[in-house]
Amino acid sequence: MKKITISILSIALSTAAFAHMAAVPSLENEKTVFDAENVMPKHKTPERTNTPEVAIWSEDFASGIPSGWTNTASNTNGLWVYRGPSTTPSNASGSIGAYSGVSNTPPTNAPIASPTTANGFVIFDSDYLDNGGVPGAFGTGAAAAPHFATLATGNIDLSTNPSVELSFYQYYRRFAGGSTSSQEIPATYLSFSSDGGTTWGDRITLNRDIFVNYASANAEMITLNVSDYIGGSSTARIRFEFDGDYYFWMIDDIELNVAPVNEFRFTNWYGGGAPALDVANADTNFAGKYGMSCYNNATDEIRGYSFDANVVNYGTGAQTNVKLTMKILDANNTLVTSATSAIKASVAAGDTVTFNDLNTYSSPWTAGTTAANYRIVYEVSSQEGTVVTDTINYRVSATHMGIDRGTFFNSWGSANNCLATANVYEFSDDVEISSVRVGLASTSTVGGQMEVYICESANFNNASNPPSTILGGSPSAYTITQADLTAGYADIPVTDGFNPDRVPLVAGTYYIDITFPTGTSRVSLLNDVSIDQANGMCIYFSSSQNQWYGGNTGSNICNALYVRPMLTSSHINIAEEMLKASVSVGPNPANDFVNVMFNDIEGDFTMTMTDVTGRVVSSEAVNVLGAVNHTLDVSSLSAGVYMLNVNNGSASVTYKISVQ
Repeated sequence: MKKITISILSIALSTAAFAHMAAVPSLENEKTVFDAENVMPKHKTPERTNTPEVAIWSEDFASGIPSGWTNTASNTNGLWVYRGPSTTPSNASGSIGAYSGVSNTPPTNAPIASPTTANGFVIFDSDYLDNGGVPGAFGTGAAAAPHFATLATGNIDLSTNPSVELSFYQYYRRFAGGSTSSQEIPATYLSFSSDGGTTWGDRITLNRDIFVNYASANAEMITLNVSDYIGGSSTARIRFEFDGDYYFWMIDDIELNVAPVNEFRFTNWYGGGAPALDVANADTNFAGKYGMSCYNNATDEIRGYSFDANVVNYGTGAQTNVKLTMKILDANNTLVTSATSAIKASVAAGDTVTFNDLNTYSSPWTAGTTAANYRIVYEVSSQEGTVVTDTINYRVSATHMGIDRGTFFNSWGSANNCLATANVYEFSDDVEISSVRVGLASTSTVGGQMEVYICESANFNNASNPPSTILGGSPSAYTITQADLTAGYADIPVTDGFNPDRVPLVAGTYYIDITFPTGTSRVSLLNDVSIDQANGMCIYFSSSQNQWYGGNTGSNICNALYVRPMLTSSHINIAEEMLKASVSVGPNPANDFVNVMFNDIEGDFTMTMTDVTGRVVSSEAVNVLGAVNHTLDVSSLSAGVYMLNVNNGSASVTYKISVQ
């Protein structure tokens, strides 16, 4: 639906390179290792802008699973069960499996905290059914995973209700779903029948936004406009389906209400199409890039930002004069600026209004040169008074670039079948990186090792680590200390092989690759999963599959890692600026030769060319007085990328040369 974010996608990547893979840690490992970061609150109950709901039908399980309902399973020992005041276990218990809790002490989970928990609820306890509540006893319970189990209502008469909304409370924790137990697929579905259960023609996948080993909010309300599925039917039925492997799904307080007339909702993301809320770089054709913007000594990387959104008309009535209003607030909640999109004249019920209409591209905002935290408030409204609003946090930093928002819920690293991981960064100006700051989760250990590569974005090789040309030859190696763990991050110095304390980069797109050498202590990097990140912005190299993978569809894998290149211009002195202004290099790309053109400068210069490993392939000296054109013969070099350093003893400039 939307443009892919930033110019990373000038990188020629195969579909396989960004497949959403199931090559993740083993089931046993996932069930026995829980990081403190693995507990994440989920989205809120949708706000209402229409008149109060009108109830048509409801079920709160006060008397157990009602007669007339159908409870089936692929293994008859593995059915949905009712938990009530007099059952064993009672409604005071949630899952009683060995691994369902957010901690292993005790290995149980709380019951759903729905409005009528006191009179009972229903649960499909996949974890318990597989292991009987005994750690390590996989497949020895009453019904071995994976499971397929359904709980269907009896007939519901909706003949006088063509517009119907379903709501219920749930508590769900995910491991894997589907017949293949893929960790990229949730295990929860809704099916609908309008003919009394003879046919079940419509199926909705739920909980796509819940990551592996995460849970929904306890007693999260799910609301769906189901008018197209069962509206107007005299024999409507609803079926709850669990199709997967671990952990649990609890349900309570199901209702059918008259669907709202006026309501917007932001679209779901799930790693495909367009983010519901996006931040777009005005200087790169509005290609979205979440995370922290930066400036460098008040000169570099100052760029304009615009904003866009995608909403669906969830209500039954058409909406007119629809628009997006942006409000940018500072840390004191003071309005900094606001902007409004063009107006969409009319939006029919069920239709989506996309970023093509709901954007502020015509009035980009520039944060300026002051490092600050901002709140970006998105508000979509219509003439009918329908309003939907949401807020994201955004930070402008003086020292670094990042694709995260600084909100970390989990970790990703050497314990995740991962040899390396990489974030993608786009610099709109020439920059210098002095170090790379890596955020460390509490599960990292002293002695854990990392290697940092700065890589070209071109010539991506999805079966090689690093994925492309290395800038600076050898990686920067680092071993975690106790001081790093106390601070919560490590600063890893980098060099390009010419400058001992920095890597100059020309404007463009790069990978920052963090590799975890095998056989070392655990390294876990903080991971921000709160961002609707574009596919490929953060990738990882599978140590078992020997291939790069990326994307965050329904998974907690490398969504936006705390990996931040630290920018500096403190080394750029007058001599270097003069040298840079007086030397030009071309042609680039080159075939047989490269001209190094000196203009209005004098002195003795050394020109050194190195390959991607840092090996010197040529070195020449020239005395310059005035204007000199010195030709370097590159005809004997293999095709590839080389670094050409021009040095006069007091200043040094490095150029990237492509030889064809």
